[in-house]
Order: sequence, then C-alpha cells, then structure tokens
Amino acid sequence: MFPPNECFDNYLPSGVQNATHCKADSPAFLSFPHFHLADDFFRDQFDPEYNPINPVADLHESRMVLEPNTGIPVEVAIRLQINIELQPNAGISLLKNLPSDLFLPCLWFDTHITVTPPVASKLQTLIDL
Repeated sequence: MFPPNECFDNYLPSGVQNATHCKADSPAFLSFPHFHLADDFFRDQFDPEYNPINPVADLHESRMVLEPNTGIPVEVAIRLQINIELQPNAGISLLKNLPSDLFLPCLWFDTHITVTPPVASKLQTLIDL
C-alpha cells in the first residue's frame, strides 16, 4: 500500500467514507446529511418511529454551479455529516445491546456561498471580453 493514500481505504457500504486514518486516527465517518445517497444499511439502523432518517435531495446534497465559459464557481453548497461508529460494550449498560457497526450521526453542516453582485459584474466583463 502507498502510505499517503492509507486514509482512502474504505470497507463500508457505499455512501459513507471512513476518515479515521486521515486525521490523527479520530473515529470520523463522513456522509451526506441523513445518509443521503448512502446504502440503505445506514438508514436501516434506526427505528423510523423514534428517529426518522429522511434524506431530501434539496436539503442534503452538495452542489456546485459553474459559469460555463470560464469554469468559475458562481454558487457552491457543501453539506456533510460527521458520524461515529458505536460497537456493543458489555461494560457499559447503555451500549451492551447495540447492534454491531452502528453509525451514529453527530453533526452535520451546511455551507452555501454565492458570487456577490460586484464579483458577478466583473465576471460578466471577463466573459464579454
């Protein structure tokens, strides 16, 4: 194995990236919010009656809009969820009956940027040239 690529090894169902080896062995697993576009394995871990995991494309996917002539991004929406993996632990009563490989969403964030009108004006000038 090529050591710089070690953190890209991912032996999970699709839609979740194991980032544990990418940053100081912190147990982080990345996905879109609500496991959008991920294998049903991840959503099926939760009882929909108590904890509905309902991905909605407009709310939970990332996107980038590029100006077609220059390739300059004019709008970017990044949405990511950070999950941790829980394992059963007989020594902790709360964790002793967990299913194996339970991925618990901890937080997700949504960042959205758009070109400002002054920058858009300069971009239009560039395109016109």
